[in-house]
Amino acid sequence: MDFFKWLERNKVIVLIGLLLVVFLALGFSSQPPAVRERESAIDFVLKEASGAYPNASIRVINAAREGEKWRVDVKIALDAHSPCPRVFVRKYELLPMFFREEQLMKNCTVSGTIIVGEDALGVGRSSGRGAGVRYSLIQRRGGSG
Repeated sequence: MDFFKWLERNKVIVLIGLLLVVFLALGFSSQPPAVRERESAIDFVLKEASGAYPNASIRVINAAREGEKWRVDVKIALDAHSPCPRVFVRKYELLPMFFREEQLMKNCTVSGTIIVGEDALGVGRSSGRGAGVRYSLIQRRGGSG
């Protein structure tokens, strides 16, 4: 009977202790699993990028393991079939996951007809006909193209 009397007097402390145990258990169980394989890292990143940009064209351009982490870079194009798509690279690091974005094109203007998508970048079959798309590629320091 002494235990029940003690429990009655210290119910707030017992409740706090139980809540602490529950939160610790949930915290440890919600840790993201380790990504061990390249395909798992790519799938994880593609799901995240597709959720952030559901109508975008998304393509993996690099996936490499560095120690215990994976680095996965994806190129994302919004309005990919327009004369001036918004194109950028998201560079992911897993796990825990974080990313940063680098814009690839800026200041795009159109002054002619676009026949095929590549005309917007000046590499299409009909681009010799003067499609008239102007844009600036952002220069990267110390990197290639």
